[in-house]
Amino acid sequence: MLVDVAGRFENYSDFGSTTTGKLSSRYQLPGGFAIRGSASTGFRAPSLMQEYFSSTATNFVAGVPLDIKTFPATADNAAWGDDYKTRYGDYPTNWSWENAVAMHFIVAAMKKTGSTDSTKLAEAIRGMKLKTPFGADGTITMRADDQTTIGYALGWGTTIPKEPYVPHVTPGDWKAILEHEAEWKKTMGYA
Repeated sequence: MLVDVAGRFENYSDFGSTTTGKLSSRYQLPGGFAIRGSASTGFRAPSLMQEYFSSTATNFVAGVPLDIKTFPATADNAAWGDDYKTRYGDYPTNWSWENAVAMHFIVAAMKKTGSTDSTKLAEAIRGMKLKTPFGADGTITMRADDQTTIGYALGWGTTIPKEPYVPHVTPGDWKAILEHEAEWKKTMGYA
């Protein structure tokens, strides 16, 4: 019988410490057969956004995560949702607009640089502001200092199982969000 034991201790400057381990064994049976088994613990330190400043909401309607074409309440956003449904046969998920915005940033950077070089594209995207139906004010910005998208429409409300799904959305306030983030960064020693 073979037995393996492993342990690991990690200390993260921004999270704390953790100890993980693994125990495994193998028992050889006659006829070339063996029985193996293992038990282990695992850990992944959360990113700073996950630990301190992350808030995610998904609108599930009949078990499907749907984008809300009525928020932001603009003709462009509603048209995008309707075009998506015409093309794909269903309304977009929440992740559809995020992928669309990512592609718009990449295409704009390719046009700006005349290149497909990833280093040039990443640099061109820093601080870029795009006109988009998903922005709280009709634009979304890729913040220069940390490549984070800001200014997208966010809000909350009560979900119902039919259109408009969230009839009364209370919009989030990006000015307040950025003020809270700046204070948090200062408190954490990041600013």
